[in-house]
Amino acid sequence: MMDIFEFKPRKGAGTLRMGDSDELVLVDRFGGMPAGRIKPMDHGIIIICTAGAAHFEYDGQTIQLNKNDLFLYMVRSVVEKFMSTPDFNCRQIWFSRGEMWNMNMFTKSSLADVQLLKQNPKVSLSDTDATLFDSYFQQLSHHMRNSSLVLYPDIVRSIVSTILLETLSVLRRGEQRTKCETTYGDSRLH
Repeated sequence: MMDIFEFKPRKGAGTLRMGDSDELVLVDRFGGMPAGRIKPMDHGIIIICTAGAAHFEYDGQTIQLNKNDLFLYMVRSVVEKFMSTPDFNCRQIWFSRGEMWNMNMFTKSSLADVQLLKQNPKVSLSDTDATLFDSYFQQLSHHMRNSSLVLYPDIVRSIVSTILLETLSVLRRGEQRTKCETTYGDSRLH
């Protein structure tokens, strides 16, 4: 078995941080991942594919990302066998467990949500949802660039908290659609 490499949010162009830490990181353009088995140890990551396609294994599940797909990486999961088209690109929001506590997200989700997210970490966004997430991303980017604003950390955490709630909402809707399609699909076959 190959070693698992700890993966951290990158630094440099197209990357914004709250302060100098890796607690909350926004990545505007991200074209791929290193080869091998990787595990971001202390971060969850919201990933929205903006172009191209990617294919990888996530804790043994095969995941295919296409444009406007949202994927929620859960802390300590393993990603391997990553492949992508040359034009693949995505946006990412990295958040540490500490930031989750700062945003009170643990009180807004249940153990059932954690299980749901682990089993169904990907959903295809409707055009309306994709536009909504784009506007949140633009707001978050604006506020992270303007760290001199009064209440800057609170505003940034509020926007990320809203994005996480919207993510949970679309993933729950995606799960409900899947259950309905399975139920109605099975009944039509009989």
